[in-house]
Amino acid sequence: MFLAPVHVPFRMLVSAPAFRWLLAARTTTTKGSVDADILQQVEQKLTDLVRAVKAAVPVATKAKDDEAAVVETVRTKLETVLALSVVLKKLTPAADGAGKVFTTQEAAAYRAAVDYVLRDWKAAAPFTWGVLFGWLFTHALGKIVDEDAASTGAADEISRNWIDEWLLGKLIAVALEEWGLEVDAARRAVALIKLLIGYQRWFADTDDPHDVLYAMLREREVQAYLGVNRYEDVLWFNQEAFEQWARWIMVLSTVDLATDAPDDFAEIFVARYTLVRQWLKAEAASAYQVARLLEGLKTPR
Repeated sequence: MFLAPVHVPFRMLVSAPAFRWLLAARTTTTKGSVDADILQQVEQKLTDLVRAVKAAVPVATKAKDDEAAVVETVRTKLETVLALSVVLKKLTPAADGAGKVFTTQEAAAYRAAVDYVLRDWKAAAPFTWGVLFGWLFTHALGKIVDEDAASTGAADEISRNWIDEWLLGKLIAVALEEWGLEVDAARRAVALIKLLIGYQRWFADTDDPHDVLYAMLREREVQAYLGVNRYEDVLWFNQEAFEQWARWIMVLSTVDLATDAPDDFAEIFVARYTLVRQWLKAEAASAYQVARLLEGLKTPR
């Protein structure tokens, strides 16, 4: 089968044993760091996967340097994920540090954001870590096709399509089932991974809580994940799914931001957390009705 050359290296990264191996490499100690040998092994496995993908796609014309860049992107994000608590502690703004000095209130917001992001990270839940690892090892694959695709966002769409077309979603689901998830939960995890690939598109033109959420809700796949349904001429959504969605947007935003670690990381991090908190505040007053949720996020123009 023509997919076998892609599936073999993919399963070296996406399987229950691989997920357990990576989770065991997580570090929480302040002076700790992710095992360099493990990162080197992952880098080699990623290289094998990227080369297999390029061989399977005739239009993949990226040079070796670009191939290495994709591998490095995923490897560095994996390192961030495995040491997230340590990374966020190191990025905590110091009261006497360079740049903007945080007020007491802003410092409290930073700590609250860290607690929010790390709540599920600290547990070894297969669903949480399966989504993290599944997203990590699929989200950048489309970028190896061509540079224009990567710059326009088409690469994200390619990555999402390959999850179905190349049956990568099936492999992820099998890995999660072997890790202990029920079949429905594994399928839900795959659906979430697909939605989260390219999540930055919703923040490309605005960071307004209403506008971002409205853009998300215009996508049928997001509606399906959030359980949006019409009953007696009212659109409803699922509370648990919405709260899980908000947390994942925050978690992946944090991974990307912390990997890049810009000078204004703390400000951007707190701003994204503030946006998520506004979503959750509007949700609490919405009676789980979509219209009331969006109405609660509107600000005077």
